[in-house]
Amino acid sequence: MKSPLRILHLEDDDLDTELLRAMLQMDKIIADVERVETREQYIRALKAGGYDVIISDYSLPSFDGQSALELAREFQPAMPFILFSGTIGEEAAVESLRNGATDYILKQRPERLVASLRRALRESEDRRRRQEAEEALREREEFFRLISENVTDLIAVVNRKSFSGPMPSRRSTPKTASAFGASSVKPSPRESASGPNSASCSRTAASATSNRRGV
Repeated sequence: MKSPLRILHLEDDDLDTELLRAMLQMDKIIADVERVETREQYIRALKAGGYDVIISDYSLPSFDGQSALELAREFQPAMPFILFSGTIGEEAAVESLRNGATDYILKQRPERLVASLRRALRESEDRRRRQEAEEALREREEFFRLISENVTDLIAVVNRKSFSGPMPSRRSTPKTASAFGASSVKPSPRESASGPNSASCSRTAASATSNRRGV
């Protein structure tokens, strides 16, 4: 249990608040009890927040416990709400439980209040942990759903990047030609103009001239 416990006590009788403090002290519960008695004070405290539990009388001069419960559900929906009253009837008590009250205790049996308070706080903590676990599970499921929906697109992108290199050129570069035994030296303009037949004729004429000189 949290210590000190912060309790919002909606009560118009200061003696009942002192009784509540005494019972908590007897049970060795360290608590800060703040008493409010009007609707305006109660709403202001609800808006400020920071309380662990609300303990409310059912019959008040300015409004009743049922209205207090409705306001609590509006401003602090997760906060335990215990009715502690001497005038609540069975029908009203059942209606309050149906509308979200955690428990109701008759002032004629105040010894039940501390046990009810402990149970309400324990249930509230269990509910909070369960909600956190459910929220974590939803986030995890959403994470894996996004992965499963995008994994196909991710694979497609990776494949495109893997096979998007430059295509080999159909024209051989000088290095490629040399690798296959071809000369990388370009023919002179004269050789290109005369062609291979012209070079062969020149060699034949030179041979004939040598033969005549030998004769």
